[in-house]
Amino acid sequence: MTDANAGQRKPLTEFYRNRARTDRHDSACAVCSRLSKRQHTRHPDYQRLLDKQRGVCAICFGEPKGRTHFDVDHDDKTGQVRGLLCTNCNRGLGYFQDDWFLLRRASEYLREHYG
Repeated sequence: MTDANAGQRKPLTEFYRNRARTDRHDSACAVCSRLSKRQHTRHPDYQRLLDKQRGVCAICFGEPKGRTHFDVDHDDKTGQVRGLLCTNCNRGLGYFQDDWFLLRRASEYLREHYG
């Protein structure tokens, strides 16, 4: 399995189990998971993305809410890093299962019922 944080192939035994994911394992190995919780800004792309995004969330353009760093967003299927997101935007994508069609339908729903 490829570690989403390190970008390296590692044995499945190095990943925590996660029943919420279709492959039943976290996308980052146990070591990277522990590091990312404490040292999130050490991701190799973090500073480059932070500069590119001018220090704001790629979706809402806000600063990290109640935290000192952004989440490194990645495609769960490929492990490809997409950008830096605040916790709310990152969770929002997760709740919609990273499905652009569902997000579009939600957007249309809100537009239709905007009061």
